[in-house]
Amino acid sequence: MEQREKAEAILAAARARLTLSHGLYAGVILRKQWQATEGCPTIGTDGGSSLYYNPAYIAQRSIPEVEALLVHEACHDLGLHAFRRGHRDVLLWNIACDAAINPIVEESGLVLPADGVPGIPESTAEMNYRELEKRPKKKVRCTCQLRPPT
Repeated sequence: MEQREKAEAILAAARARLTLSHGLYAGVILRKQWQATEGCPTIGTDGGSSLYYNPAYIAQRSIPEVEALLVHEACHDLGLHAFRRGHRDVLLWNIACDAAINPIVEESGLVLPADGVPGIPESTAEMNYRELEKRPKKKVRCTCQLRPPT
């Protein structure tokens, strides 16, 4: 099976599971237009109607991991992160949002891929961003690319 076909099968199964297990998040995800792109290293939302995914990345994940990633992306939309970013640095803002979101995903009983941003319980994106700004800059890999709406 080709990578894109495998990724699409995993996404379809993860969406189906999400619909049965976490309807609130499924409502957000089911309205999305799915766009396969190698320009996105993992999976990401634009805060609007699109969800981007890298077929090679998704094809290597388990269905439960992708289900957790979909909840993660839904949380970006529900938190209005693309709209709240303002003039903040895109990468730092995304990491700050991820750190606030990931405990919510885990509290939902889902398990994110191990290579993601560690969660900070009971935090906000703004609070995390202020802390990240204080740290020396270093390259960080995050699990999604939050894109502003076009």
